[in-house]
Amino acid sequence: MGERLLVKARGLPWEATTQEIVDFFKDSNIVGGTAGVFIMMNFEGRPSGNCFVEMESEEDIQNAIAKDREKMGRRYIEVYKASESDMESEKAGKSARPDASGSDEDDGVVKLRGLPYGAQKSDVYDFFAGLEVEDNGVMMVADHTGRFKGEAFVQFKTVEDGKKALDKNKTNMGHRYIEVFPSSMSDATMTMARATQPQGGRGRGGGPMRGGGGYTRPSPYERSEAAVLSRMARSSRSSRSTSSRSRSRSTK
Repeated sequence: MGERLLVKARGLPWEATTQEIVDFFKDSNIVGGTAGVFIMMNFEGRPSGNCFVEMESEEDIQNAIAKDREKMGRRYIEVYKASESDMESEKAGKSARPDASGSDEDDGVVKLRGLPYGAQKSDVYDFFAGLEVEDNGVMMVADHTGRFKGEAFVQFKTVEDGKKALDKNKTNMGHRYIEVFPSSMSDATMTMARATQPQGGRGRGGGPMRGGGGYTRPSPYERSEAAVLSRMARSSRSSRSTSSRSRSRSTK
């Protein structure tokens, strides 16, 4: 069996569906329709803004590449030929192909640093009032224990709003001034990968963002991520404290 014929699309809105991607590539024949679209996920289990699409022929690949820099909604999408190993590497969280635009990648994403540790997504939306943030376009960064790190990534609906967001650099949120600087969806994905990797490389069962003790992580739409992560951290500390007291009693 020969190599699968793939293209990679980058810069997708985080909420883009497989059907919307098929519609974007309407001039190409996609293997299996929506089944031939592979949306990549970050270490939170959320769409990273990248996808791979399997085409039926080389002609379909060329038709897809012709869509490079065309808009999906208000976002410019990068499209280029990819290999099966590229897709498998990205699925594993190890990008085998550096971003073509490197640090100059411009997909309307900024990074915030210095956020109050009690900050929630609603605070970030308020901070950027007047600018259009993508639906579900705020990613709060936590470490592998679930503790909020005071950082976040924000994806705007347009590159222009992403640039305007930089004017908020050194603006206060509460009593803290916030650093705002250019970033990218790939940087967000890599940051989450590093942040959720426990020291020594030993993970906990159930994935890098899940707590132990039967805790079920609620949907991000149900409550703020910062509150959920804080609860996970408290649960972890409580479990360690209980374990410590048990060991102390057993030695008496």
